[in-house]
Amino acid sequence: MTEFKRRVNQLFRSLKKVNWLDMIKSNKHFVVIISLITLLFLVMSAFVATVRPTIREKQLHAISELQSDNKQVIPTKETDMQTVLSDKDSHIIAVIDSKGNPSFSKVEKLLTQKTPLETIDWKINYIQPIYNFTDMAKEYNLTAKNNFIVMEDGKEKGRYSFDKLPGGLDTLDEKLVEIIQPKIARKEPKRIKVAKKVEDSLTESTTDSSTRKKTKEIIFE
Repeated sequence: MTEFKRRVNQLFRSLKKVNWLDMIKSNKHFVVIISLITLLFLVMSAFVATVRPTIREKQLHAISELQSDNKQVIPTKETDMQTVLSDKDSHIIAVIDSKGNPSFSKVEKLLTQKTPLETIDWKINYIQPIYNFTDMAKEYNLTAKNNFIVMEDGKEKGRYSFDKLPGGLDTLDEKLVEIIQPKIARKEPKRIKVAKKVEDSLTESTTDSSTRKKTKEIIFE
């Protein structure tokens, strides 16, 4: 650490010895180039700082418009992910990456139509990460562009993640129903084998009508 400080001090002393005015006069082209680069950097920084919030606001506004068509869908900010995960009410969290998503139009239709799912009346928290989906994917183990997480009593009951949706919205509906109401495995009926000994005893106990003897009727006075 001491050596580092010594070298820094030497650097500052060397800079003090430089005649900056003479250097600028002798390297006017270099100074102009540096000035232009600095100016360009400042302009770009100012542009990003001005435009970025506007873009975010437009995107959030576009998401919030879903509420007007579908009361079951609740547009949710990505920063509220932990809040919806801890919600005790039964609900579905839909985390969608719109960039390069081959099924985005189908999913968007689901989230904008008046009846999103025919067989499920749970609320759907719709989260569309705006800036960096990768970070959110790592944190919550999102494995695809479209992730539907089924939550019950504040715990994840299951999830259905996909990039492509060949069967359309019917397939999505079926997959979510399977998670919400898992099918109970039905046991096949077992055949009960009757012992030969029992069969024989039943056969012997059955009398043939042809072997029965006739008896006389006795009348008592």
